[in-house]
Amino acid sequence: MVLTNAEKQARYRERALHDPDGLLLARVQVLVGPGAWAKLKRIRKRTGWTQREIFERAIALLDDQTVGYSVTSGSAPQVKMRPLSAKKKRAARAAIGKPRSGAR
Repeated sequence: MVLTNAEKQARYRERALHDPDGLLLARVQVLVGPGAWAKLKRIRKRTGWTQREIFERAIALLDDQTVGYSVTSGSAPQVKMRPLSAKKKRAARAAIGKPRSGAR
């Protein structure tokens, strides 16, 4: 049976939108400034992590830091990032995990 391009694309999307554990993934498309892009590339080079891993870990850390924070209707969120204590830094590093082997 010959598949049309649309059928091939549908099959690809079905496979591509699931992680190795079979969980459904969401596509996020975002434009970032040159400074953020340079920082992302540095993180990737230092850790060997994928962009997906970096974003997931950054979102998890920000989520932890904003627990209990609420935005009143009509106002922009203002999150004040406090320096982490040594104990919290160790916990954050443990939560993030170690860089992949072979990374600097």
